[in-house]
Amino acid sequence: MNIALEGFLIGLGAGVVLFVLDYLLLKSVVSRRAKSVGKKPEFDQNERRHVISMARFCAVFPFAGALAAWWLFG
Repeated sequence: MNIALEGFLIGLGAGVVLFVLDYLLLKSVVSRRAKSVGKKPEFDQNERRHVISMARFCAVFPFAGALAAWWLFG
């Protein structure tokens, strides 16, 4: 398999894991905050922006992995 493709797949897997773990952590913080206030759990504007910026970062992460693998091992 091409080394750049391997780097892309490794970066894709790492990006998905990173996004899911960050989202679950943020979701638990929102849930805990809503429980203490007695409201429905909702993301505020800063948390939405954080999720969107993390999604953008994780979308670029596979390409960076492919480039790094190609540069280091290719």
